Amino acid sequence: MLAISFLLLFLLSFCIAEFFGRSKHIGRWWTFALSLTGFIVVGIIACLFSPSAKRKTTKGHIAHLIVGVLIAIHGVLTFIMFSVQAEPVGISQAIAFMCLGSYLIVLSGGKVVNDDPKYYFTLPDISRTITSDSTDFLYYVREGDNNSEPKTFEELKVLKIKENTPVWRNGLEKWVLAKDLQELDSIILHEPPVFEEPKVEVVVEEVIVVPPPFIEKDNSQNKIIPPEFRSNKF
Repeated sequence: MLAISFLLLFLLSFCIAEFFGRSKHIGRWWTFALSLTGFIVVGIIACLFSPSAKRKTTKGHIAHLIVGVLIAIHGVLTFIMFSVQAEPVGISQAIAFMCLGSYLIVLSGGKVVNDDPKYYFTLPDISRTITSDSTDFLYYVREGDNNSEPKTFEELKVLKIKENTPVWRNGLEKWVLAKDLQELDSIILHEPPVFEEPKVEVVVEEVIVVPPPFIEKDNSQNKIIPPEFRSNKF
């Protein structure tokens, strides 16, 4: 009976990881680990609050590290306590705490990356009150010193706004740059980085000067004749 229960838990955890976690930033295997050790509940909660993999990678924060360390320590202490009492349920919960703490510690370093997302279907995003895919707003664009007429999403495509174009729509407390609105990311003109001429390394080879070959000079014809043996011819 225990083996069948574990098999069902394993299969259910894998299905949650495959169909839900794979489309989230948390990824398939972290969802599977948290679901398996946390009796499904921990994995589902972590998956729901994890942003979609379509967004940029979550940047690590010191809060993730602090909470992760505290949860991991709690899991270790709980594991020791339930190991002495030999309670399987308590031991499993302790392992879930340690797994969750490890995930938050890894997340704090920005090392959680979902390289294999798959979108079977779209889940409701509860992380924001207004979803980033909403495009049924009327947008105002700052043109010089004046505000433009209200424009639809399709009209903004034709306008070809840039990253630093000030934009406002209903739901925003203040004007923001176009690059800060997720729903405009696909239509704005991204500015290229500053062009830098590629540096060509000049390899200077060391030149070894070789002396010319030595030729011994024959001085037999240039002998110096003493004066007394010279012939005086006038």
